[in-house]
Amino acid sequence: MSNRYFLPVFVLSVLLILQLTLVELISYENFKPDLLLIGLIYYTLKFGQIEGIVSAFVFGLLFDLLSNGVIGASSISKVIATFIAGYFADTENNRVEISTNLFAIIFFVALVERITYILVAVNLDFKSLLIVLVQFGLIPAAVTLVFSLFILLMPRETELR
Repeated sequence: MSNRYFLPVFVLSVLLILQLTLVELISYENFKPDLLLIGLIYYTLKFGQIEGIVSAFVFGLLFDLLSNGVIGASSISKVIATFIAGYFADTENNRVEISTNLFAIIFFVALVERITYILVAVNLDFKSLLIVLVQFGLIPAAVTLVFSLFILLMPRETELR
């Protein structure tokens, strides 16, 4: 397995473990960041839509299996999220520019992922849809955005030279 695939699989595996353990300890009600989604978005932006979709399917399914969630709900929501994120990828340069655009992409994609998950996994009536979308969609997407600010701590390609 080449380094191009080994390092992202390792990092996504670590994020999956952190999502299943540490995030559950630090979360409060709906204030739960999705570290795995942040990693998947970053990977998709760096390597492209196809690699992101395959990773999202595999890690989403693993998340569903290990978290006793609705089988396939995280998988399909993360696949749709990485599909959308793939349209913002710079596959020619294999790099992710850390800017306000990146954080806008993360927020938008996290919101789409949460809404998709709600529509797939939760059985709800139309009257409570708006409340559920704000409480379980908008708030977790905002918390994921805040946790994505840790990307600013990553070394830039210009700093590595």
